[in-house]
Amino acid sequence: MTIKKHYILGVIVATIIICFTMLLIARVYFNSQEITAASEECLRANGIIHVEKGLLNLTYSFMCVQEAK
Repeated sequence: MTIKKHYILGVIVATIIICFTMLLIARVYFNSQEITAASEECLRANGIIHVEKGLLNLTYSFMCVQEAK
């Protein structure tokens, strides 16, 4: 392969890595925002928050438990 082909291949690989990283960061950010919003709503309803988060908040489980009156 010539130097020009190596350069083009490097640019393509770098672009793919940058796009993947940006998508990952966006998903982590929006999942964190969802957890925060759900937590605030649960607290307004006088509930107890149960959150289980995975690596980087990519997966999470949220539960709002209402106390029996």
